[in-house]
Amino acid sequence: MSNRHHFLIVEDSEDDALMVILELRDNGFDPIYELVNDSDSYKLALEQKEWDIIICDYNIPGFGGGEALRILKETKLDVPFILLSGTIGEEDAVKMMKSGADDYIMKGNKTRLIPAIKRELKAVETRRMVQEAQTRAEKKQLQSEMKFSYLAANSLLGIAILQNNQIVFANEVFAGITGHSLKDILKETSSDHWFRIHPDDIDYVKKSIAMLESREIAEQHLEYRLLHKNGDIKNIEAFSVIVDYEESLAIQLTQIDITERVIAQRELMQALDRADFFVDLMGHDLSNINQAVSLSLELCLDAPSISEELEEDIEDALFQVKRSTELITSVKKFIKLEKLPPKLKPTDIEPILFSALKKVKSEIPDASIKFKTNITPKSFVVQADENLVDVFYALLSNAIKYSKEDSVKVDVLAKRDEQANMITVSCSDYGKGIPDELKDFLFSRIDKRKEGYWGSGVGLTLAKYIIDTYNGSIWIENRVPETYESGAKIVFKLLQS
Repeated sequence: MSNRHHFLIVEDSEDDALMVILELRDNGFDPIYELVNDSDSYKLALEQKEWDIIICDYNIPGFGGGEALRILKETKLDVPFILLSGTIGEEDAVKMMKSGADDYIMKGNKTRLIPAIKRELKAVETRRMVQEAQTRAEKKQLQSEMKFSYLAANSLLGIAILQNNQIVFANEVFAGITGHSLKDILKETSSDHWFRIHPDDIDYVKKSIAMLESREIAEQHLEYRLLHKNGDIKNIEAFSVIVDYEESLAIQLTQIDITERVIAQRELMQALDRADFFVDLMGHDLSNINQAVSLSLELCLDAPSISEELEEDIEDALFQVKRSTELITSVKKFIKLEKLPPKLKPTDIEPILFSALKKVKSEIPDASIKFKTNITPKSFVVQADENLVDVFYALLSNAIKYSKEDSVKVDVLAKRDEQANMITVSCSDYGKGIPDELKDFLFSRIDKRKEGYWGSGVGLTLAKYIIDTYNGSIWIENRVPETYESGAKIVFKLLQS
């Protein structure tokens, strides 16, 4: 197979798209690619060119993986569609797979991207070989080329032909999935193969095959468990269809071993359950501990004749207890967002912004804040939910805490992009700013003691996570374009409601 392929990349981040291209080149591909980020350019690309594979970001403002997949299905084009995302939840990923996506990969998981691309390129090549064979005029030539296609099938696909209760054709992969030799498989009846299916699944499979044989349905997609020769239980995804084989009707059965995928999904759900447990543990027991420690420290502050040095130490300890409580709250929100994607609704920015500002002021009562905004009641309404307050809280608290002056200036301004139907909100501060080399890492956990900027980054990481769930985008600029030292400007963009 040639390593020169045409890639259609649906992505609103040029940096993320470049990372995919570099990964392809590092693994021997010679990609010809086009980058699109909206519905119109995507449709035009599908109409004007032929593509070997589509790699699509799930979250693009105003356009995303779901719509891109729907448009592709409407074209009837046989192009593998791989979903690439940093935020997709398990439920959404399953929905996309059921809708026809060939795979989904988290952006941070580079190890799965290249194998998935190679697998889908092989799979589509196999399908096209079979389709080309089926269009041949002469049946004898068709049958010969079908056998060749089956023998040359993707190493992850097991293919067999079942006819008159016999397995009349199978490839090595089909036999390998069962643990038996190809020679033994070709001696078997169809019933022998059904006997290998897990007892709890056999009735469901037989009923489905009977519906296929009676022509109640044209094709069948099944998932069941298979008993391997060595005693292991394999999870199988199977596709069956009625075909004409050597002038008689038969069932073409294609099997894929999805055991690793099922195990990974099970482990993911177990990990989420464990995370829930530990979050509940922190949220209850550790919060109680923090409350008791805070009370004890506050009593110490009230003690007569304590030294200034000791008083500073106690106040620092109280601050660290508060940070611990905030961390617990943030982790709980991460888990909640992971398991329960937001229900977007028209959301007025103004009351949420001032709620966040009030909370920040209450936590830093000694700060002198000069606050400027053009946001008034119902002047800017976006598609979001109540978690938007955490975004503003993270931006405001960082701007205030890391200001260079005792008197803090913060500007929160919004503007509309009517053409794109988006609203852009910026939060500017007059602090020490963020160097260019750190901007890409702003929303990850940055150690302030190591880098010298912006605390632990937990709140900002949560802010980015929330914006991503809204199908929005967030980034950082310099308040003054020529220099970072005059303060930072964090900008996010959401769909207007």
